[in-house]
Amino acid sequence: MRKIALFVALAMIAASPALAAEKKKKAAAKPAMTAAEQANDNSYRLVRDSLPMWLPSWAQPIYHSTNKTTAVEAKPAKAKKKAKTAAKS
Repeated sequence: MRKIALFVALAMIAASPALAAEKKKKAAAKPAMTAAEQANDNSYRLVRDSLPMWLPSWAQPIYHSTNKTTAVEAKPAKAKKKAKTAAKS
C-alpha cells in the first residue's frame, strides 16, 4: 500500500508542471488583402513615412518626440532564464 501511495504521489509531482503550463490558443489566420486594400495600405504607408519631409522645421521635434518606435528608445529584451540555468551547470 505504501508503494502505491508513493507511486501516486510521485506521478502527481511529475505531472504538475504539465498541468500548470498555459494552453496556447491558435490564432485565426488573417485573410489575404485584396488588390484595392493593398493599394490603399501602400498609399497610407507612403504618406505616413514621408510626413517628416513635409513638416516645417519647428514641428520636427514635436513629431519625433511623439514617435515612440525609434530604435534608440526601444527597450532591450529581458534575458531569458535559460542563460541563468546554463551558468549554474
